[in-house]
Parts: sequence; C-alpha cells; structure tokens
Amino acid sequence: RTLLPHASDCVALSPVIGRLHALEEIHLRDWNLRHFDTKLMFPQLKRLRKLIITHADNASINSIAASCPQNLQSLRILVGSVHASVNVTPILKILRTCPIQELHAPHLQGSYSGDTHVREICKCNGSLRKLTIGRRLWYFPGKADISVSDQILRMVDAANEASNGRVRISVISW
Repeated sequence: RTLLPHASDCVALSPVIGRLHALEEIHLRDWNLRHFDTKLMFPQLKRLRKLIITHADNASINSIAASCPQNLQSLRILVGSVHASVNVTPILKILRTCPIQELHAPHLQGSYSGDTHVREICKCNGSLRKLTIGRRLWYFPGKADISVSDQILRMVDAANEASNGRVRISVISW
C-alpha cells in the first residue's frame, strides 16, 4: 500500500522539488499535480525533460502550462480511471508554451471531430514529433456513421497534413 501526502504537504514539497536542479524526470504516480505549487516547482527545474502524471485533470494540466519547464520534451498524461479525461484546450496551452516533442495522452477528450483536434495539436507546436492519443479525441455527436477505422485514418491523415509528416501519431483504440 502506498501512503500519499496530504495536499498541504504537496505545497510544502513544491519548493524543495524545485531545488533539485539536476532532476531530469518526474513521475507523479498517484499524486495529483493540482495539489503542488507548480510556480515554485517548475521554473527552477532547468534540466527537466520528462514529466509523467497520473490522476490528471484540466486544473493540473493548466498549472503545467502556467509554469512550463523550458526543457520539457516528453509529457505523459494518464488519468486515474477509464471514465476520467482531460480536455484539448489545456493541452493546447502546454504545447504553445513548452517544447514538447512527445505527447502521450490516451484519455484526451475532444469536443468535435478528432481530425480537427489533431490538426490543432500538430500546428500549435513545431517541436512535436510523436503523438499518442485515444479515440476519445473523436467526439462528434450524431456522427456515429463514421467507422472506427475511418476515424483513425482521418486523424492520421490530419497529423501528416498539418505537420508535413513531422508528427508520428498512434491512436489507441479501446
């Protein structure tokens, strides 16, 4: 069994983590990033290249965007349950402020066609090279007539078109 710190302890840990200047990777497993003060944590982590967070939500993603580590190259966003998700808007904020090369966000929730979201994601960040998403990105009420294989194909085509082949995309189909 894992003991997790209280939210107030996470706030107290934030400046301590921020002083770990040589830190290259953080994996916050079962800790909600929203409980940390990212403004005290991220700006000092000049070598941070990889961030893995579980139990992500829109608030925690927005906090990363507000204090993005400038060398962050890989971001893996996992949610705590199959019913949870993160919206596209906070992800776009991160991609506009961080030099992300690899984004793994299989629970990313869209609000319309997935190919449109993929285009937005690929166009807003010139550093992105690898994108892993799930079919939740395709949310198009009333358009159940588009088969799963066509949805995936359209998202792959959108990535190739929007990035001129720069972004390799993987679509996880549950």
